[in-house]
Amino acid sequence: MIHVHLIRTAEVHDIVAESIFDFLNQFNGPARWNYVREPKAFEDEGSLLGIQSIKNSEIQKFYSIPDSDINGCDFSDINDFLEPKDFRTYAWDSFFSITQSFRLENDIPARDLVFLLTYKGNHLNWFVGNDLNVRNNYFIHLLHWNYFALSEPTFPVAYQIATHILKNLIFKSYKKYIQSTHHTSIGCMMDLCKVKKEVSIKMRTADICPDCWEKIEASSVPQPLLQQVLKVMESVRSNMLFRERFNKLKVIPTYHIEKENGKIIFPELNELEIKLNPLEMTIYCFFLNHPKGIKLNHLGDYKTELLGLYQSATTETNLPLLESRIDDLIHPLSNSASEKISRIKRKFIQMLGTDLAEYFIIQGPNGGIKKISQPKKSL
Repeated sequence: MIHVHLIRTAEVHDIVAESIFDFLNQFNGPARWNYVREPKAFEDEGSLLGIQSIKNSEIQKFYSIPDSDINGCDFSDINDFLEPKDFRTYAWDSFFSITQSFRLENDIPARDLVFLLTYKGNHLNWFVGNDLNVRNNYFIHLLHWNYFALSEPTFPVAYQIATHILKNLIFKSYKKYIQSTHHTSIGCMMDLCKVKKEVSIKMRTADICPDCWEKIEASSVPQPLLQQVLKVMESVRSNMLFRERFNKLKVIPTYHIEKENGKIIFPELNELEIKLNPLEMTIYCFFLNHPKGIKLNHLGDYKTELLGLYQSATTETNLPLLESRIDDLIHPLSNSASEKISRIKRKFIQMLGTDLAEYFIIQGPNGGIKKISQPKKSL
């Protein structure tokens, strides 16, 4: 069994990190996932190496975008993520001082892997970095995946975590790992992807080349772990290809709901799961039952229905406690319903992307009617 710990710096929203954890947690096997919700402090002082103002022409060079691809490119998405339009770069060791502190504070065994999720830029501009002193420490940079992989960070980051677990077992030293990377991308997990746009190739193919298969066989990687990693890779591939088809054909995936498990499952997206807590599931199923929409200040008229939905979505049996939570949800001066709708929206966007999520999220003007634009069933 391999324990993998996911931690984050403060600027990474909990829902972003939680979505990556939830996605990985769908795949059973020797790798067991642990997400630590409390953010880790990042010491900017003494670690900031430089600040760059990024212009469109500079982005081409910064991200190794060839001239043939520059015409017609829209860099607004990248610029929107900069802080603001400045790219701050930090020393390599700054990230690993956090992972090592986490290990020491929590008595994490050396064999466990720790991945730090961060928006902080590193001076080598790498998506993934490995601690040369403690080889089971990593950081993953979460920005700009939507440009290079046409995806929210959930899928490409999960791909990186899963494949680096495998690489960690195959190669016993960083030197051997670097020597085995493909400097020319061939659609293999060992592609170095010096041209960052090529990172989408290896995730869209989810492949391992014959030479790398030989290395896997020679390293005696446990079959259950290999199968677990391959399932993650295949799910990433499936979701990315569906995203591309949606962008061209607007094919809307079907889904089914497991209220008792807090899951919304998309079979056509390789059984992708979106997890909602009981109150989030209650509010979501309520709006599925009311396709014409409801104003939030009218929720009090539906207390009995909401309570019934809540009872079917939770294992809690204390009726006065359930009623008090529903009372808070429907109180006209409470933000409870609005907060849950906002969290639901973020969860759908992290898993489906902004465009596809529009068909499933609860939306409407402030003070106006809220509804799901494409409801498919009542619950």
